[in-house]
Amino acid sequence: MNEVCVEFLYRDNDIMRYDENDRRLFLNREFSPVSGRHVEEDLNCKDFNSLSHREIKIIDNLVYGKSDKNIALSKNDFADYLINEHPNFIDIDFSGFKPLFERFLMIISNFDSENN
Repeated sequence: MNEVCVEFLYRDNDIMRYDENDRRLFLNREFSPVSGRHVEEDLNCKDFNSLSHREIKIIDNLVYGKSDKNIALSKNDFADYLINEHPNFIDIDFSGFKPLFERFLMIISNFDSENN
């Protein structure tokens, strides 16, 4: 069963924004599925379950740098930054949500017309 992940409605560059603590969300395709090493940065991902999937996954935990500190931003923190208009997350592109909201409106409209 495929997981639904609302973060994929954002652009990659918005998903991968850093907070003031140098934390961010990661995509599994940024890491080697064999070693867990990041393909460009000196980072290591210990979430081998996410790395072994063929489909793209969001990684929000178990990413470590040289200091052995987890630098992955949680999805909850990402959402809090958006809601609270954190300065690093203020100009996020929400256009990816438009088709979803249009579908909701269609469902609501159909429901209203059937129940009136």
